Amino acid sequence: MALGDGTAWDETNPTNSTQAVTIDDHILDLRKGLRLRMANEHVWPTTGATASFGHHTFITLQPQGAAPTLATSRVASIFVDTDDVTRIETALKSSMPVPAIVQMVSTTLVIGVTATSAFSVTDDVPQQTDGTAGTEIGSISITPISSTNNLKVEAVLQSFLEGSNKSSSVALFQDATASAAWAVTLYETGPNQHLTHAFLHVMTAGTTGATTLKFFAGMHATSGGAYHSGAFGTKGGSVIIVTEYAV
Repeated sequence: MALGDGTAWDETNPTNSTQAVTIDDHILDLRKGLRLRMANEHVWPTTGATASFGHHTFITLQPQGAAPTLATSRVASIFVDTDDVTRIETALKSSMPVPAIVQMVSTTLVIGVTATSAFSVTDDVPQQTDGTAGTEIGSISITPISSTNNLKVEAVLQSFLEGSNKSSSVALFQDATASAAWAVTLYETGPNQHLTHAFLHVMTAGTTGATTLKFFAGMHATSGGAYHSGAFGTKGGSVIIVTEYAV
């Protein structure tokens, strides 16, 4: 019944002819073999109990190409390397508590962009294809884990408007969809104003493929308006955050 150093496993039962002393030797060897085998992966001291008794000695993270198939109520954190940007995604089963954060991506925009097209403020839904929704000033991409999950889009967008009595509007578009998913506008009466757009929208992902969320901006009835810059150097830009929630 010898176990040795744990690299082999012998569960052969002793026969009726086994002598008591031999059985005792087997028991001692069994205890030693179990300790040595457990020591391969656990802290397993020879005598007494310690604070680290039974703790794992090491954990191996094995690279894999795709998200694992999960059993009910299990969670797996997956390291994903895309375009030299590493992030951690959490794969969730539907039985997990909701809403739960699945992943988050963000980007910072510090290079100034001037809106070369006007953004008409009307009762119509802004369109990215007819030239009435200003100029694209920034975008962010995400690959949702589930098409039914929610995407929470948050943005703090800085702008600088020259002149008086002008509005600055921002609209969110997804991929090539013509109509805006959401839009906001600000109005200023004084000359040469710095404005901050606080943007928040929750939408269904609608896909498990890579999707791009684009921001268009501009002033009403005229071109111009600088976005992301105008003050504080590289610390005065805009920020876009997209968080995926399991539902």
